[in-house]
Amino acid sequence: MRGQQKTIPKRDSITLLPPALRKLGKEHTHYLALAGTVILSFLLVGLALTSGPEQNRKVLHLDLAKEMIANNLSRNAEFISSHLVDLRPMRSTISPPDYTINNPIYVSAEAADAYLVPDKPIFGVVVGGKAKAYPKYILSWANVVNDKEGGKRFSITYSPLTNSAIAYQGRELGVSEKLYNDNIVLIDRKTGSEIPQMLGMAINGPAKGKQLKPYLVEETTWAQWRAVHPETTVLSPESGSQVPYTLPYAKDSSEQYGQYQESGELLLPVVAISTLYPLKKVVTGIDVNGAYLAVPKEEMKLMNQLHLDYNGIPVNLMYLQDLGTVRAYQGEITENNLLHSFDSYWFAWYAFHPDTKVLDIKAVE
Repeated sequence: MRGQQKTIPKRDSITLLPPALRKLGKEHTHYLALAGTVILSFLLVGLALTSGPEQNRKVLHLDLAKEMIANNLSRNAEFISSHLVDLRPMRSTISPPDYTINNPIYVSAEAADAYLVPDKPIFGVVVGGKAKAYPKYILSWANVVNDKEGGKRFSITYSPLTNSAIAYQGRELGVSEKLYNDNIVLIDRKTGSEIPQMLGMAINGPAKGKQLKPYLVEETTWAQWRAVHPETTVLSPESGSQVPYTLPYAKDSSEQYGQYQESGELLLPVVAISTLYPLKKVVTGIDVNGAYLAVPKEEMKLMNQLHLDYNGIPVNLMYLQDLGTVRAYQGEITENNLLHSFDSYWFAWYAFHPDTKVLDIKAVE
């Protein structure tokens, strides 16, 4: 029932996966047709994948979910490191450009209206009480924006193949030429440690085992963000003058990853895969003190608020109709009680967290 507040007293309305134990389908393979030469701009490293005309490339996914759950491997640095995909052998020998934005330029909302389409996506954050908007098309190229607010360093990161945007505090980050579960692997520029973006934990180097502290990032439309935060500033395309995009490109909001996003296929192998949902269904993934919950975002639109008991922890879920986003709180609905959450494709959330539970919205309608 739209607009009503619901209460879930127990975990009965949470599908106790792990989906690894569900029937996954006979084949764990997916095919991505590559006609002619395909220049993949993801990671903004100029990765080139080529194949002959009419040739298919077979992508074989691993099925390590049971092993990961049994041996608690989801956050095991050695396990993750052994399953990184190094893109360097797959691209040309030319050193790829680095589109990371290190000196961002911001403009007013009024100025941004000249080049942003109202119903197209942006990533919004509030840092130090100041609202900032990052057009998705810019982050699709840059992947990382390093910034400061009130003297405090933070980075906005976006991984196009997993459709996950996360902000981290206190580090200057770059982008490696590696993937884990199709998710970009970040680099801590101070230590050289590698950090899978959706994990937020260094898996090697001097910072190994250290967890980055996240900020809330919300994907919404420019019109919605502007209405809620009229004082917002907006990342300008002038920030990355070396990036090959233009204002007309922004105006029609073409997506570099449009075909990939519309396709049901994945580009590279992941360590675990579930067919509980379509692979690229958007879920809001929530970290509840080290236990994981996936909330189907589209279904959550039917609700304003849900209460549930999750492993003995009171959790409040809210769907913000004015932004079209999901927030999660431990206990009272206050800013200090926000749980770490972010949107991503289902395949990616599951690959990182095969022990996840899934909220069954239909069970509480």
